[in-house]
Amino acid sequence: MVVVGNVQKVRTVHILLVDDVNLMCQFLNETLRVIPGVECHTASRVSTADTLLQRYDMELAIIDLNLPDGSGLEIVKQIRKGECKGSHDIPVLIFSGNTYKEAVKECLMFQVSDIMAKPIVALELRKRVQNHLNKKANINTAEHFQELDKKLREANPPKEVKVKSSVVKNEPSEQTKARKQLESADSEAVNQFIKWPSDATTGFHQIDRRLKDLCFQLNHFHFYRTDKETYPTAKEDIKQIRMCLDDLNYAIKPIKASNPDLAIWKPFSERIKMISELPFDKYSTPKLALQGKGQFSKSLRTAWMGILTKPIIQRKK
Repeated sequence: MVVVGNVQKVRTVHILLVDDVNLMCQFLNETLRVIPGVECHTASRVSTADTLLQRYDMELAIIDLNLPDGSGLEIVKQIRKGECKGSHDIPVLIFSGNTYKEAVKECLMFQVSDIMAKPIVALELRKRVQNHLNKKANINTAEHFQELDKKLREANPPKEVKVKSSVVKNEPSEQTKARKQLESADSEAVNQFIKWPSDATTGFHQIDRRLKDLCFQLNHFHFYRTDKETYPTAKEDIKQIRMCLDDLNYAIKPIKASNPDLAIWKPFSERIKMISELPFDKYSTPKLALQGKGQFSKSLRTAWMGILTKPIIQRKK
């Protein structure tokens, strides 16, 4: 905090948030912007993160390793090598799962400040960020990391991909071309959705699979409802969410009957109820006015985080 005369001014602290999940970026933003002076900048791709790093003097970065156009490791290296507007020695926090063990090892070589697992509780995240902002880490020079990256590239050169020639007998029809374009667009949109934590479980695979489906449907609805001007399939997608809820409740009944004393059932019931009571019908029209959209979006994010939080799921040992 800076004092000018009798006026106190809060210094702006720029934080970079990189995650390909729309809901996660918004969760991180809402969690951290309550810290005085914090201004968050979100990116879902390596390319967008690069633009933000050249524009703002970032003082902390939170990066997911799995991104649509590359690895979050590329962003970590970019910061540590000094290839951005701000300092190279800022705190860098990464989200990681078991799938990315090799990338995590390399991140440690580039002195990441913290490694976090999803899901993370808001209070815990805020506490970690504040701790990192308030302490000065002993980070190697940018030249050290430039040399390190050079050695790693020399030791592991990119493999050359050989393309086999083939004879195309028939030109694809316009219908086939259109279908392939649609599939390509769909696969890109999927990158906006959360990947269910591979090392998380309720202990019952029937429930895990249905929670995964529900999580995907909620993210799908939130992404198109908040990021697109029109949403022609809103009604059908709301129906899918309700079918997921019915299927989940159906799967729970026999498991709960056989294991009635488990501690997860009460919070499980409360969180499923939170989703069931969301006013989806009010948001089922193809076009929607901005008024009221923000509150619904926040409620949906809260419900989504609920189904990903302990004691609903636990880490595999």
